[in-house]
Amino acid sequence: MNPDDPSEYIQRTVYALEGVGEGTVLDLTIFPFIKRWSRVGGRLARVAHAQIDAIIESLHRTFGLAVYDCTRAGYLRCLVDDILEYFSHEPTIKSSFAFAGLVWPYSSRGT
Repeated sequence: MNPDDPSEYIQRTVYALEGVGEGTVLDLTIFPFIKRWSRVGGRLARVAHAQIDAIIESLHRTFGLAVYDCTRAGYLRCLVDDILEYFSHEPTIKSSFAFAGLVWPYSSRGT
């Protein structure tokens, strides 16, 4: 998703993905760039890390999902760990993960 996507759009997207594939959305991934338009076209502008961290925190509180910045080191490892935990059939009752200096508690939703 993009940093400027409205919460309603994100929620509709989550519902659509879960409905189409009868699956569960485990995490959200944010692309930390926004498109700036001018008369000659558009260009991507990077959003500051502090601002992305605030957006990540807000999205996590709103949706109760892990949220990752796809440009930060360790992103794929955290994503893979979440997927493996979900399919391990041994969900933890309460766990947390640290990513980019942020720690988010969450409840596992094992199958």
